[in-house]
Amino acid sequence: MKKNSKPETVRELLRETEDLLAEHGLNEARRMTELLVSHYCGCRPLQLYTRMGDPAAAALRRAVEQGRERLLAHEPLQYVTGETDFFNCTLKTDSRALIPRPETEELVQLVLDTAELWKIPLPALADVGTGSGCIPIALCKARPQGRFTGIDRSGEALALARENAERNGLGELIRWVRNDLLAGFPPGSLDAVTANLPYIPSGEWAELPPHIRRHEPQAALAGGPDGLDVIRRLIPQAGAVLKNPGWIFLEIGHSQGHDVADMLKQNGFEEVAVKRDLSGLERMVTGRKA
Repeated sequence: MKKNSKPETVRELLRETEDLLAEHGLNEARRMTELLVSHYCGCRPLQLYTRMGDPAAAALRRAVEQGRERLLAHEPLQYVTGETDFFNCTLKTDSRALIPRPETEELVQLVLDTAELWKIPLPALADVGTGSGCIPIALCKARPQGRFTGIDRSGEALALARENAERNGLGELIRWVRNDLLAGFPPGSLDAVTANLPYIPSGEWAELPPHIRRHEPQAALAGGPDGLDVIRRLIPQAGAVLKNPGWIFLEIGHSQGHDVADMLKQNGFEEVAVKRDLSGLERMVTGRKA
């Protein structure tokens, strides 16, 4: 393609976009380019390679140009495309809630692998700080026999979660509650609690990448001086609300495993375990109320 000429094919559009993103120092420029262009082409990324010779229509070029300008302003790719894949579902993503991460998929898998929990008829599970609703939606799709509640203090986040439940055909199967953690839930009313709560220490906020710091909701990330303010409040509430037996599954910062495990033990939880993610980092803590 000649310099300053418009890309005439999907191949040229891909090359131009990848070069631009790489020139501006964006990480994983090729992957971001494939996801961006495939989104506007209405296909999966791998399918792009069967369409390399297709014309790059003016409408497609405009959409990709607008999308990459947003990326160059450090807006997350998932907000630009408006969706992301998570576990066994596709979720709408925008600035109302945190973008679902792969580590949270591993938390979902831990819950699904807890065989004793799923032997309970109609187990009641609550996801605290549900955000986009990714955890209860993924769990409900995999285990529709459960009774699921998503809890958040943000009405905007809950609206997004409801939209995601509808999108995945679960509109009537998950209850959404605006609440401050588990305050007011009756004792012994839940079989399991899941939570991916804010855990970034205040002093680390300024060091976060700009695509996180400038665009994702700070309330869903910042957890006070040591990052554990909200988790510290939740654990005793969970201890009171869970049945015997009952389980708690927490996503945490990679350096917080020891402290969170101690909190669980001090609040009467047994079989407390710190779990590593696929990168080898301590990112989850589980416990059982006996």
